[in-house]
Amino acid sequence: AYDSVGLVPNPNPGRFDIRFGLLPIAEYTLEIYDNAGRIILKKVPVRIDGLSVLHIDLENSPAGLYWVVISNQDFRISKKMTIIK
Repeated sequence: AYDSVGLVPNPNPGRFDIRFGLLPIAEYTLEIYDNAGRIILKKVPVRIDGLSVLHIDLENSPAGLYWVVISNQDFRISKKMTIIK
């Protein structure tokens, strides 16, 4: 169940959804990093309650590879995401 995080669409122009499937109901930290490891977005806390969708807008970010990280004290998942212009 811990792999039930999707980025839609991917690649994207900077606007995308993070879709959560069967993650345990809890509060998580959302971080998005550029390919150089710089954090470009952080949201705390993100409450995930079963099936959830977060809408993300990074249209002002340049094209490239990014990492979306969702974590809490018991869990961490990283997903690769590409912004295209």
